[in-house]
Amino acid sequence: MRHETVLCTDGTQIAFECSGSGQPLVLVGGAATSRAVHCELATQLATEFTVINYDRRSRVW
Repeated sequence: MRHETVLCTDGTQIAFECSGSGQPLVLVGGAATSRAVHCELATQLATEFTVINYDRRSRVW
Protein backbone atom coordinates (compact mmCIF):
# COMPACT_ATOMS: atom_id res chain seq x y z
CA MET A 1 0.00 0.00 0.00
CA ARG A 2 1.39 3.39 -0.97
CA HIS A 3 0.57 6.57 0.95
CA GLU A 4 0.76 9.70 -1.18
CA THR A 5 -0.57 13.23 -1.47
CA VAL A 6 -1.58 15.41 -4.38
CA LEU A 7 -1.59 19.20 -4.35
CA CYS A 8 -4.71 20.99 -5.58
CA THR A 9 -4.42 24.26 -7.46
CA ASP A 10 -5.57 26.15 -4.33
CA GLY A 11 -2.74 24.63 -2.27
CA THR A 12 -4.83 22.02 -0.42
CA GLN A 13 -3.15 18.62 -0.03
CA ILE A 14 -5.29 15.53 -0.51
CA ALA A 15 -3.92 12.31 1.02
CA PHE A 16 -4.63 8.91 -0.48
CA GLU A 17 -3.60 5.27 -0.38
CA CYS A 18 -3.31 3.01 -3.40
CA SER A 19 -3.20 -0.78 -3.11
CA GLY A 20 -3.77 -3.94 -5.12
CA SER A 21 -3.79 -4.48 -8.86
CA GLY A 22 -6.41 -4.79 -11.56
CA GLN A 23 -9.18 -2.44 -12.64
CA PRO A 24 -9.15 0.84 -10.69
CA LEU A 25 -11.73 1.34 -7.96
CA VAL A 26 -12.07 4.64 -6.09
CA LEU A 27 -13.58 4.59 -2.60
CA VAL A 28 -15.43 7.82 -1.74
CA GLY A 29 -16.07 8.45 1.94
CA GLY A 30 -18.97 10.29 3.50
CA ALA A 31 -18.99 14.02 4.17
CA ALA A 32 -17.65 13.80 7.73
CA THR A 33 -15.28 10.83 7.47
CA SER A 34 -11.67 10.14 6.53
CA ARG A 35 -10.26 7.28 4.49
CA ALA A 36 -9.81 5.32 7.75
CA VAL A 37 -13.48 4.33 7.54
CA HIS A 38 -12.75 2.23 4.43
CA CYS A 39 -9.40 0.65 5.39
CA GLU A 40 -10.76 -2.86 5.92
CA LEU A 41 -12.90 -2.70 2.78
CA ALA A 42 -9.95 -1.39 0.76
CA THR A 43 -7.79 -4.30 1.93
CA GLN A 44 -10.44 -6.84 0.90
CA LEU A 45 -11.07 -5.23 -2.49
CA ALA A 46 -7.33 -4.94 -3.24
CA THR A 47 -7.21 -8.68 -3.92
CA GLU A 48 -9.01 -8.01 -7.22
CA PHE A 49 -8.77 -4.25 -7.89
CA THR A 50 -6.39 -1.32 -7.73
CA VAL A 51 -8.05 0.53 -4.86
CA ILE A 52 -7.65 4.27 -4.38
CA ASN A 53 -8.84 5.32 -0.92
CA TYR A 54 -8.59 9.06 -0.37
CA ASP A 55 -9.34 11.73 2.22
CA ARG A 56 -11.88 14.26 1.13
CA ARG A 57 -10.89 17.91 1.37
CA SER A 58 -10.25 19.01 4.97
CA ARG A 59 -10.32 15.45 6.35
CA VAL A 60 -7.21 14.07 8.02
CA TRP A 61 -6.60 10.53 9.08
